[in-house]
Amino acid sequence: MVETTKDRITLVCVETRQEKLHESAKTLANSMSLFPCKEALFISNKKLDTKNLSDFKNLTFVSNIRKLDEKRYDYDYFMLSQLPSFIETTHYIVLGTNGYILSPSAWDDGWLDFHYIGAPWPHHPKGYFPPHPPCSEENSVGNGRFSLRSTLMAKYVQEQFYKICKQPSFATPQWSPEDVFISRTLRPLQETKGCRFAPESVAHKFS
Repeated sequence: MVETTKDRITLVCVETRQEKLHESAKTLANSMSLFPCKEALFISNKKLDTKNLSDFKNLTFVSNIRKLDEKRYDYDYFMLSQLPSFIETTHYIVLGTNGYILSPSAWDDGWLDFHYIGAPWPHHPKGYFPPHPPCSEENSVGNGRFSLRSTLMAKYVQEQFYKICKQPSFATPQWSPEDVFISRTLRPLQETKGCRFAPESVAHKFS
């Protein structure tokens, strides 16, 4: 069987909030039906409590992670340190109830030439999300809640994150929010390794 572009992509949603489980799973299932990929991975801390699993038959469920408390940076920690280990394709699309696939016909195979694409941020004032660098035209891509990421880049970020974990200052949220950490703080280092962030024009089309 000939591999297609979509065979290189995993759709993934990470959600442990009880009130959001069904909505998030439904969002993932809808995105998978619109844009069939190699796998649609729903990661949570418990099994989906539903009698109508036929609505979610195209999803792969992982339900053995701990509950993530976003106020304690748990989501960021998981995304940086653990999620890459679940991905078996070359790329994955992170989505959720506030960011999902609407126009599958807009897909461009050229997007897989990049290691990270997310909606551009507005140019935040200097000091926003300290200690991360201020946002500019050079590092405004982008928002991770609906983003395309390469597994190669994610595993490199995972490696860098493990190094940070060993530092005495680890208790401070220098790695949160995770998408800002990836796209602004680590971006220069990643680019020296050959990682390509999409320009704003491409990120606008993606988002």
